[in-house]
Amino acid sequence: MFKSTVAFSFQSAQVPQVSVESITTTAVTLNVPSQNLVQNVTLAADCLSVLGKEFCQWFYKCLNSQNPSSIEPRSEWNKNYFWKDATYTFNFNGPHQRLEKYNGAATVSSRLARLVQQEAISFIPETESNCLRCVNSSQGTVVVGVAGTVCKGSSCLGIFEQVFQLIRTTIESSYWIIKHVHLNIQAQENYPQSGMLIPKPQLQYQDNELQVFFHSVENS
Repeated sequence: MFKSTVAFSFQSAQVPQVSVESITTTAVTLNVPSQNLVQNVTLAADCLSVLGKEFCQWFYKCLNSQNPSSIEPRSEWNKNYFWKDATYTFNFNGPHQRLEKYNGAATVSSRLARLVQQEAISFIPETESNCLRCVNSSQGTVVVGVAGTVCKGSSCLGIFEQVFQLIRTTIESSYWIIKHVHLNIQAQENYPQSGMLIPKPQLQYQDNELQVFFHSVENS
């Protein structure tokens, strides 16, 4: 079961089926000292699959609730979901190309929320096998990659791919925080032919690519 604190809770022993409605979003501010972070986690394939799906349910429920047009109650959203040295890379492919990079928990948290708030958009992840992957990374953390659509009201604006690096807070704990985020958005304008449908979302990154996705960031 998820709990929106400094991170999220994952009970791997029970491998539960968690619905969006059962995700709690009560915020608890926790101080997690750096020496308590664990970077040698290796999870079994079945646990990785459940972890990826549950993380996406939690993350996008919280993020989308920041949309001022959302009919859902606004969930707590703050920097405590992110590691203090978190990074966020945003790559927008549309009429105007944008590449933005941010550092630090407060800035990363603010910029993610601001994108949803200012543009009044929602991210709809697809959790099918070809759109969601969760792997043990070469850095001993967990990497989640997901694809989906970007919507504004009932209109589809494009497709997205987002990759997260998650780090466990302690070896005994089921709490995780977000260390790195990478977001690609492919705008509808990139499909200019009249009546051309936006292709179905599909995660382009394979497991081996996700395993080393944040290698350069970790070693910079």
